[in-house]
Amino acid sequence: MIVTPQDPEMKCIKKKEHKKKKHKGGGCNASEQETIISSEYSCSSHKVLGTSREGPNCPDSDHHPGHRTGVAPSSDIHKTDQRPNVDPASVEKTPQNQVTRQVQELLTPSQCPPSNTYSCVETCVNKFSAGVSMQQGTVIYTTGPLTDILGFPEDMWVGRSFIDFVHPKDRTVLTSFITARVANIISSSFDSAEIVANKDLIFCFLRQYRGLRSSGFGVTEKKVTYLPFQLTLNFIGPAPGKEDLILLVTATPVTSIYKCPDELHTSSKFVTHQLADMSLSHVDPEVVTHMGYFPQDMLNCSIFDFYHPEDLPFFKEVYQKIMKKKGPPFRSKPYRFRVHNGCFVIIETEWSSFVNPWSKKLELIVGQHSILKGPTNPDVFAARPDNTSPQISEELLKQSKVIQDEIICLLTE
Repeated sequence: MIVTPQDPEMKCIKKKEHKKKKHKGGGCNASEQETIISSEYSCSSHKVLGTSREGPNCPDSDHHPGHRTGVAPSSDIHKTDQRPNVDPASVEKTPQNQVTRQVQELLTPSQCPPSNTYSCVETCVNKFSAGVSMQQGTVIYTTGPLTDILGFPEDMWVGRSFIDFVHPKDRTVLTSFITARVANIISSSFDSAEIVANKDLIFCFLRQYRGLRSSGFGVTEKKVTYLPFQLTLNFIGPAPGKEDLILLVTATPVTSIYKCPDELHTSSKFVTHQLADMSLSHVDPEVVTHMGYFPQDMLNCSIFDFYHPEDLPFFKEVYQKIMKKKGPPFRSKPYRFRVHNGCFVIIETEWSSFVNPWSKKLELIVGQHSILKGPTNPDVFAARPDNTSPQISEELLKQSKVIQDEIICLLTE
């Protein structure tokens, strides 16, 4: 029998010769290569289909989904790592892949060619995104370096509630923010599978992968830690025949602008608004990297919570001057301002105000702040130790309380 180049038998012979040549010089043997290839096929098809591997037998919610403790037998590995028969045309038409292509265009339109659905995973180094079902509240897919940033295996978020990864103190603010956006979308109409672009930003802490660590003769959980992120929210309309609205969350890590202790620094200006009762009504997003606070952490708080008690006599003079000028801006001397980690920065402020022309009462105080000197601890997002409160005598505390009441009385009269 003559074997032609197109004959399957010839292909089999060539494949065996190629494999012998490849493994003649050492390295992994043919059986190991087959295991690796089958594992890669399973991983790639799993990624394309976007299915979750999380199973009911997972002992810890922060372990890789679908993997039990211990090593599976080799026969089990070959059974689970078989490449499924997937029609490429059908995969290309799935709603998830249509959505993912739109995510690429939204994140890096110049770097993500449409021919490769997951090419933006390698290019979007400093951010990752997650698609969240607005019916179930669960993550349906992720793109970008989730593992590099938070440590979670790339498919571990899939099938789990997105809010579980948000810091408990930020959950109420985030859900209220999302609810307001959804209400606006429901009242309007948009085409299916269309991204509704917006520039709404919100900041929150996201949980790092915890896993397990060895401790003596046992295994214990690591301490739960969170990292600060800026979240950009976009909504994607339902796919044809679907009613599920998808929330696209793009998470960008946020870091302190300071590199060393007590850094001399001239920052760009950021603005705060305070009312006559000294509560903050507006905070620029720039405060996050400069002070370590999220805007929602400062809103409705008293500005006195951030002033150094020893500087209150100086602030009494500042607010007296504000009431005297009634509008025109002026620059004050530098003063201390407490940041999130408990340290103080030195800032300089240009003050202005708005007085109601009819009631003649003060309505708003605007402060444009510039930082002159950074904090002793440059990591402004660090937790505040218990011993960072300035050592203040009882007499000074009483005096500062009196001055606070006098300032409020001055501004509200």
